[in-house]
Amino acid sequence: MENEHISRREFIADTGKTVLAAALLAPLAGFGVQAMSQSIPVLVNPIVLDLNKPEYRALAAPGGAITVPNPGAPNKPIMVTRTDESTVAAFSVICPHLGCKVGLPQNGIISCPCHASTFDMTGKVTKGPAKTDLYRFDAVLDGSTVTIMQKKA
Repeated sequence: MENEHISRREFIADTGKTVLAAALLAPLAGFGVQAMSQSIPVLVNPIVLDLNKPEYRALAAPGGAITVPNPGAPNKPIMVTRTDESTVAAFSVICPHLGCKVGLPQNGIISCPCHASTFDMTGKVTKGPAKTDLYRFDAVLDGSTVTIMQKKA
């Protein structure tokens, strides 16, 4: 086998082409991540929260929020917020932009730590780059019980 040598100029040109190709393909990889992050989280059975239990007491008053595990999608927890005296909201903590997990609300604003999208206490997008709301589940407050169910089509 013959020993091939490439010139410095050829090496730099080939390296430049590789870097350019990677730069052009990176956004396409991002679209794949975004598509995966927007898959609908599954909730097989309803989740029932007893607000008398210490772990759920944050929901006893408007403005409170907690996250609970999603048995149907362990890597996609559910955030539950108390929006007013008689209403709760439940939604995925996965940001629809690129799939990062949003944090609990601060002063009524839910923020994504990755690209600064913000959402209100019902999961509705208030500032991009996210273009869609957080995936919502049906949630009902009945006395001191919150029931979270898969959203009806």
